[in-house]
Amino acid sequence: MKKIYIVGSTGLVGTFLLNNLVFESNVDIKALSRRAKNPADQLDLVKVSKFDFNSITEDAVVVFCAAMSSPDECENDPVQSNKINILGTRYFIENSLDRGAKVIFLSSDTVYGSSVAEVNELSSLNPLGLYANQKAEIESIFCDNENYISLRLSYVFSSNDKYTKYLLSCARLKNVAEVFDPFFRRVVYINDIREVVQGLVNSWHSTDTKTLNMCGPELLSRKHIADAVKSVVPSLNYKIVSPPAAFFQKRPEYINMGSVYINAVLGKNTLAIADAIKHELDWLNKRF
Repeated sequence: MKKIYIVGSTGLVGTFLLNNLVFESNVDIKALSRRAKNPADQLDLVKVSKFDFNSITEDAVVVFCAAMSSPDECENDPVQSNKINILGTRYFIENSLDRGAKVIFLSSDTVYGSSVAEVNELSSLNPLGLYANQKAEIESIFCDNENYISLRLSYVFSSNDKYTKYLLSCARLKNVAEVFDPFFRRVVYINDIREVVQGLVNSWHSTDTKTLNMCGPELLSRKHIADAVKSVVPSLNYKIVSPPAAFFQKRPEYINMGSVYINAVLGKNTLAIADAIKHELDWLNKRF
């Protein structure tokens, strides 16, 4: 029986994968997190050496979603973020690879730094901020291992992502949402991430690249996303506000991350976010 380990199964992407990965054959999906009820599934990356790696064998696939992912939290607590994003992450991935498992590591578009011109998997990295540098460091450690691949995620759209939930909450409560602008990313639909992960589990050598950029087809601002949500939820009202000066000291204003490989790996074009929003939110019309 093939085993899939979702490390960081309580975050946005980890939870979605846990609930939506579907396989025809017999596959055992295990959720690893600090809050797991089963002691065998409890994983604290600060105390990672306490985890029992004996169950991870060469037929396993580890999808590593865990991280201290807020750039602000990383900058404010660099010691803790290093324990989680470097030491604990490296230890877990090394031990998994040593046992013959395959590892899908969720990295970030921030490894490219600020980029108005399009960048892709063949472009040089220029990480901005501690979080981005930590992701780039993990990539550099394992990039030559044949059982490892990095998925560099742009901003992930889902009806449950933090920004979309904020917009929907404002619409429901009749509050005016505050939208930072400018702030641009090649936003990717969460279901496209699921399809790539599922494809890699089914056929690991479906791509020769060790890094795959998970990005949508368009460079979008938060205003673009708000307009797309408003087209489905007309009660949403928002105003444009300028981000605080410190906001862009820890994250780029623009990351125009494209991909050489993503559409071929998916077997189709990534979904435009306007279409994804309609797909996710049409049912909400009756609630607002």
